[in-house]
Amino acid sequence: MSRADYFGNAYSLQARRDAYGDQSAMDFFTSGIEKGDRSDYQSAIEAFRKASEMFGEAKIYPGDWNWRYTSKCLHNLGYYTHLSGGDSSEAIEFISKALEMDPGYKDAWISLGNAYNGAGNNQKALECYNKAIELQPNDGRGYYSRGRVNMANKAFDAAVEDFSQAIIWYTRKEWKADAFYNRAKCYEGAGRINEAIADYEEAFNNGVQHGITESFRLKDQYGID
Repeated sequence: MSRADYFGNAYSLQARRDAYGDQSAMDFFTSGIEKGDRSDYQSAIEAFRKASEMFGEAKIYPGDWNWRYTSKCLHNLGYYTHLSGGDSSEAIEFISKALEMDPGYKDAWISLGNAYNGAGNNQKALECYNKAIELQPNDGRGYYSRGRVNMANKAFDAAVEDFSQAIIWYTRKEWKADAFYNRAKCYEGAGRINEAIADYEEAFNNGVQHGITESFRLKDQYGID
């Protein structure tokens, strides 16, 4: 459908109303965000599916407004498909299409890494997180996500470095707390017990209540006052 058809052709406008009612692509996009924030993932997926179709019909050239929002919708489709426990391969396909349209879309690289991680492909997940970090090295989310994979792989020293970077760049207290807690687990796994205790206590100070329980457990286990 051409831009002229989309805005001016009476038949096309009627077909659009039949398919979508009087709601615009942005109406569906906004609705998807709101429903996702309420954890109504299936409704969010449906809203973004409609938005992606409408933005996709209206795009003219790479990088235009509708092109960018088509990419955002595809990313969100994959993101909520993964978050809802849906088909990992479908989530990967949606997000990969978003990245074909916008290779510099850092949030999509993190989401693609999460989808690969959920599918059990840790190597592909690490590649995606590395790309996200390359695109925006001052965003803690890429480091945190890579740290989780390294921790699962028992690459504790690498994971400690990742969580340390996440702590530096995170601005939200609850995110920092989670990074401290995971860094403590890595220190414990690496046998660095005093550092683990310090981080469990720092996690507690930032809101992770069971951090103090883990600190007491290690102190009792190793006879540390």
